[in-house]
Amino acid sequence: MENNWKDLLNEPPPQSALATRKGGFGNTLTYIEGFYAIETMNRIFGPLGWQRRFTGDGLRTVDKREYKNPNKGDALYVEVAMLCDYQVTVTVDGETITVEDTGQGSGQNPEYQGYGPAFESAAKEAVTDALKRCCRSLGNALGNCLYNKDWMKHKGTKAAPKPKAKPAPKPKAKEHTPLEKAKIALFKQAAAVMDEAGLKESDDKKFFKDATMSLIKQISIAENKSDTPQTMDACKVVADILSDKEKLGKYMAPKG
Repeated sequence: MENNWKDLLNEPPPQSALATRKGGFGNTLTYIEGFYAIETMNRIFGPLGWQRRFTGDGLRTVDKREYKNPNKGDALYVEVAMLCDYQVTVTVDGETITVEDTGQGSGQNPEYQGYGPAFESAAKEAVTDALKRCCRSLGNALGNCLYNKDWMKHKGTKAAPKPKAKPAPKPKAKEHTPLEKAKIALFKQAAAVMDEAGLKESDDKKFFKDATMSLIKQISIAENKSDTPQTMDACKVVADILSDKEKLGKYMAPKG
């Protein structure tokens, strides 16, 4: 599996991977073929990194028509339309992504007296269409860009603007442990003591910070036998000293 799978999914397919066919009302439809979708999924996620299966109502017939052609000895013509509910699941970086969609397929047997070829053609087309529709939900590499009108004006030429990737979500702020929160509160309490004693942060921020940390260190060594509080109880001991001016006096007295 490729490590940069997110970048690969955002990269549109090359011009050589695009196929076309006539659609309704004389339109030309551009698409990627089923084998290319499977090859791309295998390349990005690995053959064992994704699964596919029927879901919902699965593969089903939604329309069937038959009629005879008198010009060909009353040969039986059959037209079949099928739908396929499908699911694709990807497991990557410990995350499971599941997408579902429905595909459509149609089949005919204009030269054969029977239903087999029509059903076979409709079933294959419906499953392939459902697979591709599921896969396109994963990104441009699997055909999602084919629904972007601006990109389709150029169909992958150098002049084509690439579909913009969604900005990555901002990383969540680090969640401090209770002990870390207690130490932060302790520093603010000590800073207030230093400020009240006449040492201003605005005069020299580095000196102010060093002096504040030194005050906490002195108290912690004397009371906790450690140069920094290691437990919540140790933080409380230092906090109690900082809030008691009488006890605090020996730590704030000038040395010399």
